[in-house]
Amino acid sequence: KVKEFFRRPVIKNIGNLVTYIKGDVEFAREWYGAKGIERECLMYPSNLYKEYKVTDSRCEAINIQVGNSADPSNNHLEVLEMLLPYKDQDICIYAPLSYGSKENANQVIKQAKEWFGDKFVPLTELICFEEYLTFLGSIDIAIFNHKRQQAMGNTITLLGLGKTVYIRSDTTQWQFFKDKGITVRDIEQLNTLEVQNLNENISKVKTYFSQSNYLKQLESLFN
Repeated sequence: KVKEFFRRPVIKNIGNLVTYIKGDVEFAREWYGAKGIERECLMYPSNLYKEYKVTDSRCEAINIQVGNSADPSNNHLEVLEMLLPYKDQDICIYAPLSYGSKENANQVIKQAKEWFGDKFVPLTELICFEEYLTFLGSIDIAIFNHKRQQAMGNTITLLGLGKTVYIRSDTTQWQFFKDKGITVRDIEQLNTLEVQNLNENISKVKTYFSQSNYLKQLESLFN
C-alpha cells in the first residue's frame, strides 16, 4: 500500500506512455488515471525479430515448453494438470527454471516428476543464447500461463520460428497479437496437442518486429 501510495501520483503525471501493447496503456489509465500521451514503440532490441539460423531439430516426440522461468507467475502446475490427459502419449515437457524462485522450481519439479516421470525435463542451469535458440527450435508447442503481460521475448521468438504458442486470452498481449493478425492459441482451449507449422506468423512477426519499424518508432518518439 505504501508503494502504491507513491507510485500513483508519479504514473498519473508521466507525460508519455511508451509501449507497443495498447492494453497496457489502458490499464495504466484505469488503475492510475494516467494522462500521458500513448507512444507506440517496441522498446527493447531484444523484442526485435532476428532471422536466426535455427535447425528444426524436432523428433517424433511432441516437445512442449511450459513457462519461461521459475517465477510462480508462470502458474506451472495449472498447465501440467492440463497436460495430464496426454501423459501416456509420446511427449516431452520442458520447463525453463534456471532463474526465479528456487522454492517454486523445486515444487514444480517434484510434482511434475510424480505426474510425468522422465517425460518432464527441468532446465535448471543457465545456458548460452545459441543453445537456448537451439532449444526453442526443438519446441513444437509452447504454453505461457501468465495472468499478465510477460514472457514476450520468448513468445516473439517462438512465433517468429512458426511455433504453436498458447497464452491466456485475458491478457493484454492476446489482443495485441489478434490485432496484428498473428495466430496464438487460447490456453483455455488446450484440448489437443496438434502440432502446426504457422508459417504465416513468421512474415507478420518479421514485418512488425523489424529493426526498420523500431527505428521509425524511435525517430517519432524523440522528434
